[in-house]
Amino acid sequence: SWLVCWEGECIVCVEDSDCSDGAACIDGECLIQPLEILTTELPPALEGLPYLTELQAGGGIAPYMWSVQQGELPEGFQLTSSGVISGMSSDVGPSPLIIQVTDSQGATEIAPLSLEIVEHGLYITTSSQLPQGKSDENYSVQFEAAGGEEPYFWGVSGGELPGGLSMSSDGHLSGQ
Repeated sequence: SWLVCWEGECIVCVEDSDCSDGAACIDGECLIQPLEILTTELPPALEGLPYLTELQAGGGIAPYMWSVQQGELPEGFQLTSSGVISGMSSDVGPSPLIIQVTDSQGATEIAPLSLEIVEHGLYITTSSQLPQGKSDENYSVQFEAAGGEEPYFWGVSGGELPGGLSMSSDGHLSGQ
C-alpha cells in the first residue's frame, strides 16, 4: 500500500473512494462516519392507492437492516429489511412510528417518523423541506403531486419567492 508522508504525518486517502467499508476520507484518514437515518419525513399515502418509498441512511457500514422499533404500520403496509415501505390501505389517519436501522457491525440508530394515509384527493408529494440553495448558483426543484386530475397547474399561494427564483405553471422552481 502507498502512503504519502511529510514530517511524520501520513496521508492515507485523498477522496472517499480511496477508503473501504463505507469509510469517508477526512483530513487524509479513512474514518467510519456515525450511523444516521437520513429520511426525516415520509410522503403521505393516498387512501386506496399503492404506496412505495425507500428509507435512507448514511454512515456506519452497509448493508443496513431496517425495522419498526415502536408503533405499527397501517394495516396492509410492510417495511422490508432493506428499508422499503410499501402497501395500500383505506385506513385514513397518521401512524406514528419509531424506525430503527442497524448496520453490518451492529450499530443502531432510531428516528421518529409518521406515515399518514390521506383521503384520495390532490396532494403535494414533494418534501416540505426543499434542498438548500447557494447564492450565485443555479437552483432547480420540480414539484410533484398525486391524486386529483392532471394536468396540474402550480403557483405561489402566499408570500414571495426569494429574489432570482421563479415558479413555472408546470411546478418547476428555478433561478439563481
